[in-house]
Amino acid sequence: MARSLVARVLAAIAAVGLRLFFRTIEFHGFDRIPRGRPMLVVANHFNGFVDAVLLIRGLATVPRFLARSGLWRTAAIRPFLALVGLIPVYRPEDGSDATKNVSLFSKTEVVLVRGGLVAVFPEGRTHDEPGMIRVRTGAARIALGARVAGAAGLVIVPVGLVFDNKVALRDRAAVRVGQPIDLDAEIAAFVEEGEAEGEENFEAVRRLTEEIERRLLAVTTEFATLREQAVLRRAAEIRLRSEADDVEGDVEDDVSLDARERLAGRMAQAPPDKRQAVADALGAYTLDLEILDVRDFQLLPRYRNSRHLRRALLETLKVVVLAPLAIAGFLLNVVPFWVVRQFGISQRPAMRGTYRLYVILVFPLFWLCLVVGVGFAVSFWAALFATVPLVFVAPALGILALHEIDDYRRVNDAWRAWGTYRERSLPIEPTVERRQRVLACVNDALASVPPA
Repeated sequence: MARSLVARVLAAIAAVGLRLFFRTIEFHGFDRIPRGRPMLVVANHFNGFVDAVLLIRGLATVPRFLARSGLWRTAAIRPFLALVGLIPVYRPEDGSDATKNVSLFSKTEVVLVRGGLVAVFPEGRTHDEPGMIRVRTGAARIALGARVAGAAGLVIVPVGLVFDNKVALRDRAAVRVGQPIDLDAEIAAFVEEGEAEGEENFEAVRRLTEEIERRLLAVTTEFATLREQAVLRRAAEIRLRSEADDVEGDVEDDVSLDARERLAGRMAQAPPDKRQAVADALGAYTLDLEILDVRDFQLLPRYRNSRHLRRALLETLKVVVLAPLAIAGFLLNVVPFWVVRQFGISQRPAMRGTYRLYVILVFPLFWLCLVVGVGFAVSFWAALFATVPLVFVAPALGILALHEIDDYRRVNDAWRAWGTYRERSLPIEPTVERRQRVLACVNDALASVPPA
């Protein structure tokens, strides 16, 4: 009962907290998840503790996560770890005794036999690579062992976590569910007739591990380098904007992260010379955009001078109307927000999100200091009456302030674009032609890859 309550509370906190960290979060493929069956969720691990919070948000509950045993060395958080239901993994690289993992498998088997939900990051660690690293055998061993123990109907659900920029605050993320593995229906693909079906069957473990990796790769994207990742993603966005039927609003945000990753992933499979042609064309086009001081979507054919002006006026009006509330939200949250941001900067990229989540308590502590300050400056009763509204108003106004900052960026972009089209101090047509060159190179790269 206690854990169920904690799960609901943490799921609600995850929903609110992620609004602070990301402008938008996309959820794709959740209709593939079967209900009422034991489930082992496997996900890529690009962004530390943020990955777990995104899974909680997508699943709307808290799975039994596997976590490195080093967390239990901090006595202060052990009760919380037990309440949430984390299961320790003992890794030799952490100086732990791997033989203790016998209890890990028995605990996960109990959860799955009871029809529960377990989540694993099978890469074994968070990292900064432009694609997945080698998937370890732990998830396959857990699944096969649980099936033998009586977890009827067990499904393995692959989940891909995509980040536009995991280092930046207020960026975008996507959670993509792949095709589940129905272990009962597909067991013949991993275990030959007459062989043992448990984790002691090393060949079965290897085959299932390879299948888990294959299905995870279908919802993540592999790039050769971080530079190639950035180039192909940008080129994919340009292609998708050109295909859009409606270009009102901030088209950059309207380009689906899921669609962009699929398109960029296909281009990553093209021959090196095709990918290099895309990079060269994109480089020339990006330089032109900087010279003109416009963004890509502002060169779309359906954008005309009057539309730029109308958009600039509407966005400005919105910012002005909400400015008083946004200023209040800014003042109530700017100090803790700055602390959280600075704390993350000192960490390596894969762990910045984790440490920012750890220090999220800075926000309520700062609000508490404000209440205490009111108590000393005015009266105890004034502080008491200020406490309850502050708990609800400060987060809401803080989120509004963040949206207002995003809107201010749109206002600035819109007025710059209107000025560029109005003054015509530089010719736009050559830049439009370079954009067409990027599209031609993208199409050429995609034509060299078999259909998805």
